[in-house]
Amino acid sequence: MAIHHEKVFGDAIVAAMCADGWIEGDPADYRPELGLDTRQSSTFIGAPQPDEWEEPVTYYGGDHNEAQRGFALRLDRATADDGLLDVLRKGVRDHGVRIRLAYCRASLVESDAIPDACRSNRLTMVRDPTELIFAHRATRPDHRRR
Repeated sequence: MAIHHEKVFGDAIVAAMCADGWIEGDPADYRPELGLDTRQSSTFIGAPQPDEWEEPVTYYGGDHNEAQRGFALRLDRATADDGLLDVLRKGVRDHGVRIRLAYCRASLVESDAIPDACRSNRLTMVRDPTELIFAHRATRPDHRRR
């Protein structure tokens, strides 16, 4: 395939991001209405804060999938109400439990040592399988809006 095609360009972007530590997620796990990869978010939440995550799971009857769905909706509300940066900095309270969504090294810390929690941050991207189809249709003259 010629290098000027959109798929080749997209593949190069994904390869560069993965080389810099990003993780390519599964489109089946991505919820576009929430802008969230639910598998990656639950993996991130469960690793550094398993005790905190167990409380919402218990609230949802021990069902991890239901807890994940409920938390995703709570996260969506918190992002809409408080803004994404506030949610990333402060986390989200779900049924009284604070769930963190990112770990950042404090700017006043003089040590270059990165705490283990910071290493658990996950940079994830998901490719939309329909992306190239829509781009292709938009450039074809017979697909103009009337």
